[in-house]
Amino acid sequence: MTAIAIFLRPERIVFGSDSRVCSRDEDGGTWTGSAQKIRRAGRWNYLVGGYIAHPGATRDMFTIVDAAIRDATTIRAAMEAVYRDVSVMIVDAFAALHRRGQVPMLQVFVGGVEGGRLVVGHLEAKVTGHDPFRVSCGAGVSTEGYGDANGEISFTATVADDGPALTLMQAPRPAWVQRGDIEAARRLLALQCAATPDLVAAPIHILEITATGSRTLTDHGQEIDR
Repeated sequence: MTAIAIFLRPERIVFGSDSRVCSRDEDGGTWTGSAQKIRRAGRWNYLVGGYIAHPGATRDMFTIVDAAIRDATTIRAAMEAVYRDVSVMIVDAFAALHRRGQVPMLQVFVGGVEGGRLVVGHLEAKVTGHDPFRVSCGAGVSTEGYGDANGEISFTATVADDGPALTLMQAPRPAWVQRGDIEAARRLLALQCAATPDLVAAPIHILEITATGSRTLTDHGQEIDR
């Protein structure tokens, strides 16, 4: 399960995520737990939202993304590697979950500093057809036009069909959302957790990257990683 909030502004990158994970077994039983969905590999920070793994999978999405980007020296190389490794397995992975009545999606964001510039890459995979079953998978990077016309990124996604994380991103956005800072991500995710507690849940983790470093905070403002 997932709710995420992503911002790219000239002075910062912000990744925010809830921590709910859910798995359905062969008999239809459901297990829920929590995971830190924002992690680091090599010079890059990354976020995985939505699909993590399915019954019988030999590697989870954290393992796949970590291995793909760890040695990449540019955001383009990182996202090309993520796309290469995800695209070869995601149709079968989604099909396994679809047979259990789920409609999976995957959001992967990678961020860091390249040549003194803040950069973000995004991969999205989603079900686009049911009969026949179809999956789309695509990736983009901020250095090659991905994002708003002004070069910024403002993005939210959630497994819920509706909720504050989605509606508050629609134009015209409130000023506090448009700022795209730590508090904007925290507030969007807290509102979504309150609105759909069966699908998304705290603790919330928020990563801020600047040209001089990064830090990860909980929803209570506690710094847990630098």
